[in-house]
Amino acid sequence: MASPLDFRSSFPKPADAAYATLVDPAYLNARLAQLGGKNAALLEHQADEQSARYRLRHGIDSRDVPSALRSFLPGDLEIERSETWSRRGPGSYAGTVEVSVRAMPGSASGGMELVDAPGGSDFRVNVAVSVNVPIFGGRIEGFVAEQIKNLLVAEVKFATEWMSKEH
Repeated sequence: MASPLDFRSSFPKPADAAYATLVDPAYLNARLAQLGGKNAALLEHQADEQSARYRLRHGIDSRDVPSALRSFLPGDLEIERSETWSRRGPGSYAGTVEVSVRAMPGSASGGMELVDAPGGSDFRVNVAVSVNVPIFGGRIEGFVAEQIKNLLVAEVKFATEWMSKEH
């Protein structure tokens, strides 16, 4: 059974400006350099005012994985994340996110939303984390969901700081 993750936050800019930042390759590369971990990279990217599609690689050093889970993993974690965005109208975007972890029978997928709100924009991510490992699958799902949440918190902070500067 998949573990749900519902993340909500906000940005200080309207959705159109926040979207432009979130899909900007300079922003994505800077974010990966700071938050992406070992061997992080922007693997694919295409974006315009109406839609975007990109693929990222993140890395988690095996030393940062709880010891109870290390026995299930062959070493460092390599995570691929694909995101798409589509403009629904002025100040409104919908997206998808797909996450897979190399050498682990698990994934996360779901939707994203970015919409205008008073004082800026609201950002929502809803994903389901699924790990197909008997007995320990739920524990691993919990770890993965917690890592995704922590990463989203750090990414929102990074994006907010980025938006506050002229780039």
